[in-house]
Amino acid sequence: MSGTTFFLCMVVVQMDYTYDQAKTACDLMPIIEQESYNNNIDPGLVVSIIHVESAWRPNAVSARGACGLMQLVPTSHRTPSGKVYSCRQLKDPALNIRLGVEHLKKWIDLANGEMPLALCVYHRGPKCFEDPSYHYIEKVVSVYGRFISEVVALGGSYEEGGG
Repeated sequence: MSGTTFFLCMVVVQMDYTYDQAKTACDLMPIIEQESYNNNIDPGLVVSIIHVESAWRPNAVSARGACGLMQLVPTSHRTPSGKVYSCRQLKDPALNIRLGVEHLKKWIDLANGEMPLALCVYHRGPKCFEDPSYHYIEKVVSVYGRFISEVVALGGSYEEGGG
């Protein structure tokens, strides 16, 4: 575990997670850190989305059929070759995080970096460009704020960005 990964794990442990949630988060932190770095996304934002979407339950499935940690809808995540992932495949934490972070990056780019809009579209789809939903955005921002507060409380400094 790298120093940064260990520090991020310690931040998560300070948050209001159960033992199982904190263990899952710490086990997955190297993947979150790498995928965040690969896509130039703040790992704290990814942690916050996972918290809100699945509460760190890799096997979570929503009523609308979204699967895994980052709650991805199977039909929405095609590879460039057109491959569609099944819900069973999307429950794989490493695949789910990789695809979820790539999906988030796509929406951040399409929203010209406007993070509230990108978060809304990540959650609700393109209809947010016409009718934004703020409840989800507020939940993610609240968790993200707690994450940053814990970083600072542990003596770290925080600059947004994953790379």
